[in-house]
Amino acid sequence: MCKKCDGYSWEEIERANGLAIMINGYYIQQVVDPQNKVWSYTTGLLESFNHPELICFDLDADVQNRTVFQLAEQVKHTGEIDELTIEIGQVELIPVHRSHLATDLVAQWTNRYERIAERGEFLQIVPDQLQLCPNHGPQIRLFDQKVIRRRKMASRDDLQKWLRRHKLFATTYS
Repeated sequence: MCKKCDGYSWEEIERANGLAIMINGYYIQQVVDPQNKVWSYTTGLLESFNHPELICFDLDADVQNRTVFQLAEQVKHTGEIDELTIEIGQVELIPVHRSHLATDLVAQWTNRYERIAERGEFLQIVPDQLQLCPNHGPQIRLFDQKVIRRRKMASRDDLQKWLRRHKLFATTYS
């Protein structure tokens, strides 16, 4: 998965990434840190489509990559993320705080553009809590604040209220 580990030079990696942006308008970088935390982010959406880059954390690597890809493809084909995707509660998009962007969080992006991204240039994809089991919902890290905070899991009553508010039929959760 890692081109550097596969023997490519930084110059070859940068050329391949630049070519991907020329052909597709963006590429997706997936990162695994020493604690085995995985995140994926785009590079090129801002340059090619004047749309903020996307970043996703703390999901299964394949699900995370697929989610970023599907949303990036919406941007590629329509210039935006379909409002219906957000409205029906599939994802929430929140701006990433600049203090996180000043780290090596998006190193390939920083290397390409030779600057630190500004607030609003990256949107974090946060899956709706209804899609996550109780074991994983509280583990989604949010990067919209200077200090990282954990997302609080909604109670059953909160979920029922949300379903009624959005005119969806509430099912019984056990």
